[in-house]
Amino acid sequence: MLRLPGLQAATGGRGIDWAAIHEGIGTALPSDYRELSTRCPSFSVDEFVLVSTPVPGSEPTFVADVRSDRETMEDDLREGDIPAEYATGTGDADGTGDEGGTGARPALLAWAGTPDGDEILWHTAAADPDAWPVVVRGRRGGWWTYPEGAVSFLEGLYSGRIAVPGLPASLPSGDRRVSFHAF
Repeated sequence: MLRLPGLQAATGGRGIDWAAIHEGIGTALPSDYRELSTRCPSFSVDEFVLVSTPVPGSEPTFVADVRSDRETMEDDLREGDIPAEYATGTGDADGTGDEGGTGARPALLAWAGTPDGDEILWHTAAADPDAWPVVVRGRRGGWWTYPEGAVSFLEGLYSGRIAVPGLPASLPSGDRRVSFHAF
């Protein structure tokens, strides 16, 4: 479980229907993220990195948001805004029979972001979600991969153990605030 001062876990869990989410998005999510989400609502670190977690009873909204993000990333991939190393798949890219399509699909799934437009994602190429590394897509086009999962990434970011290129050097601040958000 993520250990950040000010992050208080709900006792008894939050009752998220993980089966509905997994069925709706076509994959399981990493166990560290599921545990974190089950115990904590969405929160921000230093009011900059927003970690989005499903809201119990609103799993269809979470699934719809993931699907919408995937569609946007598919457009970005076709436009060359996502490096090939973060894509997977073969065949017809858009289902139209266009032989010029690469068929590649983004092997990325967003789980956090910043108000500046930076995205924090998993690189989902591995079959085991617990093996998915974290990828930061900077708003200015920079990409950075952290070889571990979401909780390790957040702990490293919060403690100052890792510095993420493209994110403010002042993160974390001296306050190291954790704020909860109800969406």
